[in-house]
Amino acid sequence: MFSSKPGAETAPGARHARPANGQIAPRLIIRGDALSCFTLLQRRFRTEVNAPPQFEAAGANPVSLVIGREASRITSRRGLSILLREVTNECVALSAKLPTLHHAIVVLAHPVLDARVALAACERAATRLHEQVAREHGDYLVATFLLLTDCDDPDLLARRILDRAAQPQATDSACALSWSDIKTVSIEFAAMNQYV
Repeated sequence: MFSSKPGAETAPGARHARPANGQIAPRLIIRGDALSCFTLLQRRFRTEVNAPPQFEAAGANPVSLVIGREASRITSRRGLSILLREVTNECVALSAKLPTLHHAIVVLAHPVLDARVALAACERAATRLHEQVAREHGDYLVATFLLLTDCDDPDLLARRILDRAAQPQATDSACALSWSDIKTVSIEFAAMNQYV
């Protein structure tokens, strides 16, 4: 049964949040700018413990990358394009080092560009990232870009990101979503809604 209550255990996608039958939960690598909306994630997943070199020997444990970028200083499409290219290059480089990297979740905080323009650019970047990793490394990387203009619930954001990190790879490949898209449903469900 699905619930419309934000963060409810029965919300679409909540089934991925906890390991079942002894499976190992995905591990997070958190990189980028120190965003206030990452407070809970950073407390739980300290950077020194989750550094990339320690994951190179992680075996078959799935790894998810979360990159935060402050986008308030980006005032042009060209500036956004440069930022997205930098993030894409960072993800591709880490994918080469981490064959178990399954998810790349990029969070752009406080974008000042028009939301439609920013979402369209992020959608293209997510698709490009997914395709580039597949082409260069033969890996299936789920690329998720989140635009957070008004995130007022860091706890819910942390749960949404953790749920996305635990999601099976085959459900979708790339998406760009706003905070309003994921405030009441999981990232997985919001991504599926884009294609319906």
